[in-house]
Amino acid sequence: MYVYSLIYWVDHAPLMGVQSKVLDVVVVTWFWVLWSLCNDQIFGIMKPKKSDIFITLFLEIFWFVIGGKKMQD
Repeated sequence: MYVYSLIYWVDHAPLMGVQSKVLDVVVVTWFWVLWSLCNDQIFGIMKPKKSDIFITLFLEIFWFVIGGKKMQD
């Protein structure tokens, strides 16, 4: 899947309100995690494992959601 088609799909997904925002957060976080792990692969001393992608993605989304909830309270 091309990046453009993924972004197009996210922009036109039949979701409303919070669901749309959550999907945006997941996709943007996924791009950031991939970019970060690619940098680690190229420039890092220790090469990341494939499982690091999913663990990092989960943790980043978790902390983003927790941080957002704290700001709303």
